[in-house]
Amino acid sequence: MDKNKKIQVGKEKSEKAKESIEQEHLSKVVSLVANKKWLSLPKEDRNALERNVWCGNCCDVVQIENYTISETKFGITLDGECRRCRNKVTRLIED
Repeated sequence: MDKNKKIQVGKEKSEKAKESIEQEHLSKVVSLVANKKWLSLPKEDRNALERNVWCGNCCDVVQIENYTISETKFGITLDGECRRCRNKVTRLIED
């Protein structure tokens, strides 16, 4: 493989890696679409979902606090803290 070909392949790999990192970063941004989906649920259902999150540290169902709402290909997620131990917890709400 000549030097120019190696440089081109290296640039392509670098660009793909950069795109992958950017996509990963974007998936962590809270979206208006996710917030709209969350708010479209009845308040009682939202409250029940907030109180029904598994904490691996407590080995129990707990309430999530200080959470952000984001969108994934499976639905929306609540990423926050366990009310008891402050461990990081996530709740997936499927579409």
